Amino acid sequence: MALALQALRAHKIMKGMNKNTGRVIRNEAWVLQMLQTFFQTPAGTRIFRRGYGLINVIDHPNNNATRAQLQAQVLEALHQYEPNLNVVSFNLTPLDRSININRNSAMNVNMTVRVLPGQNILNVQGVISSGQTS
Repeated sequence: MALALQALRAHKIMKGMNKNTGRVIRNEAWVLQMLQTFFQTPAGTRIFRRGYGLINVIDHPNNNATRAQLQAQVLEALHQYEPNLNVVSFNLTPLDRSININRNSAMNVNMTVRVLPGQNILNVQGVISSGQTS
């Protein structure tokens, strides 16, 4: 699965290392990288962290049942593997018809997370797809 995320609002949060350049990244860039890594990792592929990442929903219908299953799995895994994030809200919805992606294999992600220890709020929007990042 691919994911494009965009931070809508953030305050000073944390810092980490950019996985591509090795340079220090701060604030929402670090949180977005952490979430992108989570959403792009297939569940079961990390040794000692088998529940980390997303289950494969490529051949599942894009309906309420699939979205509920994926939402429950994401919330459980983020709670277990990303203790610095407290998910305040998380919604998966079908794509708008104006987006040029196969809507049967993609959905909107809208989430609000509280980043600990500072209790800062970050609103994130994106598209999960089984193909290209959008």
